[in-house]
Amino acid sequence: MPAERILLDSGTPATVVSGGAAEGVGGGGAPRRGVVVLPDVFGLSPVFVGIAERLAADLSATVGVLEPFPGLEDMAFPDKVTIGIRELGEERILSDALLLADLLDVEPVALLGVCIGGMFALRSSAGGRFDRVVSLYGMVHVPDRWKGGGKGDPLESVLAAASTPILAIAGTEDEFVPVAHLDELERVGVDVHRVEGASHGFAHDPSRPNHDADAAKRVWETIDGFLAVDAPTP
Repeated sequence: MPAERILLDSGTPATVVSGGAAEGVGGGGAPRRGVVVLPDVFGLSPVFVGIAERLAADLSATVGVLEPFPGLEDMAFPDKVTIGIRELGEERILSDALLLADLLDVEPVALLGVCIGGMFALRSSAGGRFDRVVSLYGMVHVPDRWKGGGKGDPLESVLAAASTPILAIAGTEDEFVPVAHLDELERVGVDVHRVEGASHGFAHDPSRPNHDADAAKRVWETIDGFLAVDAPTP
């Protein structure tokens, strides 16, 4: 299942990985679902290609990863965290996610976002295109320093998401996703998983100093179970 680099009609880069079911399962090699992945501030990095490959294998899925900063991939990290995210246009990201979902050519399609990608995943939850939505330490409210680019409040989208199952995961020591914000999600019906003592970014990138391998393993098992095509509706 080699990773294929593509360009959406909008010009935004993406990477697609196809992982069909084992022979004799799910149609003898046919993918069982699609997953669109929205990365963190580092964009479409090798870390997220690796995540796509793992999801494709574990879920027998076709997985597409979107570049959230088209044309700004080489912007220095400090500038991305300030200027880049503040000016990041929400409308383009949400529309690109829909374009990528259609290009995967398999149904149903879920959406998984990490950090700012998780914030946009919550924003996308109300549209009805994605059968399940996962926010891995995605912001529940847009931080003041990142407001701009037409960004709306993620919680408002969750309130409008009706029956779309949403899973939100974050650590209890996450400065970007306070426990009080997780409580807000839980009160409106989101399936919230709190990881005691974990800080922001603990699960998706093993190179980070705050990576918690044991907690990450449990988190990805939870995500796999939530995204399985035969998973019960929460």
